[in-house]
Amino acid sequence: MEPHTKPGLLARLLSPTVGIPLLVLVAVLCAPFVYRNRQLAGLPDIGDPFDVEAFCDIPLSNHENAFVEFDRAGAMLAPQPALDDAALDKGWSASPPELQQWVIDNRPALEVWRKGTEKPDALFMNPAEVDIETDFSPVSQLREFAQLARLEASRLEGEGDVRGAWEMFRALFRSSRLVGRHGAMIEFLIAYSLQGVAANGINQWASDPRVDRQLLETALTRVRADAQLRAHSSTSLAKVEYLSIRNTLERFPTGGSYPKAKSVLPVIFWVEYERTRRIMQHYFAEEIVSLADEGSPESVPPHLSSVDLQVFIDKSLLSSLFLVSQEWAEQYVSYERARQAAIEMALAAQIHYREHGAFPEKAEELLQTGLDAIADDPFSHSGRPMQYRVDAATGNAVVWSAGKDGVDDGGDVESTGEGDHEHPPTDVGYVVRVPAAAQNRPTE
Repeated sequence: MEPHTKPGLLARLLSPTVGIPLLVLVAVLCAPFVYRNRQLAGLPDIGDPFDVEAFCDIPLSNHENAFVEFDRAGAMLAPQPALDDAALDKGWSASPPELQQWVIDNRPALEVWRKGTEKPDALFMNPAEVDIETDFSPVSQLREFAQLARLEASRLEGEGDVRGAWEMFRALFRSSRLVGRHGAMIEFLIAYSLQGVAANGINQWASDPRVDRQLLETALTRVRADAQLRAHSSTSLAKVEYLSIRNTLERFPTGGSYPKAKSVLPVIFWVEYERTRRIMQHYFAEEIVSLADEGSPESVPPHLSSVDLQVFIDKSLLSSLFLVSQEWAEQYVSYERARQAAIEMALAAQIHYREHGAFPEKAEELLQTGLDAIADDPFSHSGRPMQYRVDAATGNAVVWSAGKDGVDDGGDVESTGEGDHEHPPTDVGYVVRVPAAAQNRPTE
C-alpha cells in the first residue's frame, strides 16, 4: 500500500472546492477597477479648460464695484406691497396709492442704487467661490429696483421731466449690463430680465413727442456704449458655469477621491463623479472655442469633439442635468443681442422721425441717424440682418428678429388676446410708435 501524500498548493487551488470561490473573490475585487477603466476609457483628464487663476484674478476695488451700493440699497429697501404684475405695468398715473407710496418710501434706496449703476464694474462674488449652493438673493433683489426705477421714470415723464426719466431708464439699462459681468447663469438670467424692463421702457419713452432729437441721439449713444459692458459675456458666462459645476462636484459624496472601500456602490458613485468632471472639462473647452471672437481666439487644451463627447454625456445622468442650463444660456444670449439691436434701431428710427416727420421706409436709412450698420439677426443661421418695416395703416415702424424658431413671422413682437386666448409674440423686437401724447400711448 502506497503512502498517502498531501496535494500540492497548485492542486488545491485548482480544485473546485477552492478554485471556484477564489475566482469569484478575485472577480469581485477586480470588478470595480474593470468598471472604472471601461467607463473612463477614451475620456482623458485634460485639466481645467482655461487659466482659472488668471480668470478669477479680478482686481476690483470697492470704489469701482457697483455691488457696494447695490448691497447698501438692498438693506434700505422697504417691502413691496402685495400687488399683481398688472398693477406694476400701468405706469405711475394709473398705479394704486399703496404702490406709489412704496416708490416714495424707497427713493433714498433708489438713489443709492442709481449711484451704483454709475460705476464701471460689478462683482457679486468671485467666480472661484460660486457653486450650486450660492445664495443669489441679493442679486435677485435688483428686480425690485427695476420696478421702482420704471415707476419713478413714469412719474418724471408724466411731470414733463423727460430728461430725468431718461436718466432713470439709463440707470436701469446700465444695471442690466453690470449684473453678471463676472457672474453665473442665475445672474445672467436676472440681467436678461432687467434688460427687458429697461429696453421696453426706453422704447416707450422715445415715443413721447417732448423727447427731442438731441436727447434721442444721447440715448442711442449711451445705450450702444453701455452695451459694451457685456462685450464678452458668452465666453465669461461659460467659464463661470464651468467653475460653478467644478466647485459643486467637489461636494460630491466621494469628496473627489477614489473610495477606499472596494465595494461596487462607492465605485459607481466615484466613476459618475469622475466621468462628469472630465466631461465638463471637454464640453467647456469646446464651448469656449466656439464662443470666442474670431479676432481673439481662446487657448484651450486638446479635447474631444462635441460628437465624440456626446457618447459619454449620454451615459451620464449627472452631466445631462448640469448641461441643461447651457442650452438655455446660448438661447438667452441670442435674445439679449436681438433686444440690443432692436432698441438701437428703434431709437434711430425715432431720431429720423424728429427730423423728417415720418419713419424711414427702409432699414438702410437708419444708417444716417447714428447706426454704423444694421446688425445681423442672432437667430439667423444665414447671417440675415435684423428686419424693419413701416405699417402703412398706423405709420408705426416695427423692428425685429426671427426669434428662437428662426422663422420670420413678419414682426410679430407683441402679445395679442387675453387669458387663455393670449397669443405670445413669435418674433423678438419692438413696435416703434409715432410720437404721441402719453394718454394716447399703450401702458408699459
